[in-house]
Amino acid sequence: MVQIDNVYQKVLALCNKEQRGYITPQEFNLFADKAQNEIYENYFQQLHMAQTRPKSQETHIDNRESIEHKLEPFFNQDTLTVTTTGLVVTDIPLNSARIISIVNKSTNHPVTKVDNRELHYILGNPLTKPNSTRRIYVVDKNNDLQFYPAPSSVMDNAFDINYYVQPTQPYWAWVLVGEEALYNQGGAVNFQLHFSEEENLVSRILMLSGLTIKQPDVQQSGATDIQLIKQQQNS
Repeated sequence: MVQIDNVYQKVLALCNKEQRGYITPQEFNLFADKAQNEIYENYFQQLHMAQTRPKSQETHIDNRESIEHKLEPFFNQDTLTVTTTGLVVTDIPLNSARIISIVNKSTNHPVTKVDNRELHYILGNPLTKPNSTRRIYVVDKNNDLQFYPAPSSVMDNAFDINYYVQPTQPYWAWVLVGEEALYNQGGAVNFQLHFSEEENLVSRILMLSGLTIKQPDVQQSGATDIQLIKQQQNS
């Protein structure tokens, strides 16, 4: 986990160098949330690239394991209850979840996600039509899951789901002493990212800060650092 105050102090130090400008806590918190989400979303792109590369390349396997390790804090398991109409009933925030797998608890058969645009063809084709051992699901416009076919009994309506959740929004909390904002550790929310992402966060927030304080060199410095980090990750 990355300590949010460490990142904020580094960003302030770099922005204040040669009186370039000041990033307020409010601005920093907005940038911090955006930077964390960008890094998180990039994990899945890296994971996809690592999985599509030849397995004989050990460095790529190492890269995949490294990304999966960084995703561990976001991993969750839960149980879904599916109605006899095929609709999933759950408290899981599916609109912000990345589903890894869904498996029937009683039969251990997986459920496969399909695109809404393909659903009509799949249901109408005898070769692809789903059944109780080969179920499918779609995500509807309300971000609900719809299973095909629907369970026929309560013995068949429970499913295990593995998924990743979105990172918690980071927050640098403060109290005002005079006109100075002092860090309030008790109200702060640290980044959920792996500690190795601290410099990546600083670089991304620095790039966003450069736009706010209208300092192209600050923005360019952050962008350059991000590019170097990407090269290291892909090497």
